[in-house]
Amino acid sequence: MEKSLWKQRSRVKWLALGDHNTKFFHLVVKQRHMQSVIRRIQKPNGEWVSENALIGEEAVWCFSSLFSLEDAPEVRDMVDVISWLVSMEDNKRLEEVPSLEEVRQTVCEMDGNNAASLDSFSSRFFSAAWGIVGGDVYNVVLSFFCGAELPRRITTTSIVLLPNV
Repeated sequence: MEKSLWKQRSRVKWLALGDHNTKFFHLVVKQRHMQSVIRRIQKPNGEWVSENALIGEEAVWCFSSLFSLEDAPEVRDMVDVISWLVSMEDNKRLEEVPSLEEVRQTVCEMDGNNAASLDSFSSRFFSAAWGIVGGDVYNVVLSFFCGAELPRRITTTSIVLLPNV
């Protein structure tokens, strides 16, 4: 279990299954962690902020203003700005409800080593247990195509600001 955790944390997909907790392995994990830390952030006025509390406040302000409905353009005003990359025929095919076999094939083609979802099950689990969970997975896909609102736990994105210690 520990080996599996470290493998996911390192995200080295080409790492052989027989490798152990080597110095290289831990350096990859440490490097990824160092790359994901926010050390400073620039405010709209050009000022740089490097204190953890101020970085957090600025990030919250930035995302709050970015995703607010104030000053948001109307969708109908933007239709003419975006060029058509998909033909009407292709668009109709994209809107068609997929078959059970298409959903199964897509799940089976997913990389089983990717990070697990919020319920701690990776795509490898869903592939292996398709006979048991396949119907439920397909019902979720069908409800999406029928216009049902997806549960918040599926559409939520977590952004975590870690202090630079």
